[in-house]
Parts: sequence; structure tokens; C-alpha cells
Amino acid sequence: EDKNFSRFFAYLSFFSGAMLGVVVANSLLLLFVFWELVGLASYLLIGFWIERPSAAAAAKKAFITTRIGDMGFFLGILLLYHRSGTLLFYDGGRGCLEPVALSAIGSSVTLVALLIFCGAMGKSGQFPLHVWLPDAMEGPTPV
Repeated sequence: EDKNFSRFFAYLSFFSGAMLGVVVANSLLLLFVFWELVGLASYLLIGFWIERPSAAAAAKKAFITTRIGDMGFFLGILLLYHRSGTLLFYDGGRGCLEPVALSAIGSSVTLVALLIFCGAMGKSGQFPLHVWLPDAMEGPTPV
């Protein structure tokens, strides 16, 4: 039996809680906070066997590479806030996804969507931000 059994389940619970936060977030700001916590939990799980140099390197690589996508996500959120004035999904008919806000954003809506999509690409290991994914197998199987 692994002596780090409880640490693994603590990390896995942290990961699950952060994922749940992403799902139930009612604003892009809250979604981004939980999004970053998912990245931190992934780092902890990939580097679970930190005494192995390959696991430590894989965790670092995953953390840094996903931050590149997260920068796109963050820039998209900033641009959306700058144009619409809100980050709430629903704000009495004036939320950032409501027709009024989308019309205020104008032609920037495509750029906002692409920047936010960059974040999803980085976190899910899509090309060209996929380089961390094969190394993630250094972590325990559920990672």
C-alpha cells in the first residue's frame, strides 16, 4: 500500500471540487478562478510522485504550457469586460452573454471567443498546446 494514499485522494478531491466550481460559476471571473484551481490540481496530480525527476519535469511542463492558454482566456475575459462592463452570465438582461452585451461588444465578439477558446485548447491539450499531455502519464492513472 502506498504511504501517500491520503495525499492522492486529497489532490483528487481538490481537482473534483475545482471542476465542480467551473461548472457552477455564475460569472467569467469566478469561472476563471476555478479554472486556475483545476490547473493547480492537475499540476499536483501529475507531479504526485515528485521524487521521480520525470514526474517533476512533467508537472512543470504541464503547468507552464497550460498557463499560455490561460493567458488567452484571461485576455478574452478582460476584453469582454472592457466592452460589456460585466462578467456575470446573467445580470437582469445585461449579462455578458445577453444580446444587449453582445451587441455592445460588436466586432470584438469573434476575438473574445477565440481568446477564450485558447484557454480551452491549452487545458484540454489540443494542438499546438498539446506538448504537456503525453508527459502527464507520469501521474497516477486517474490523472
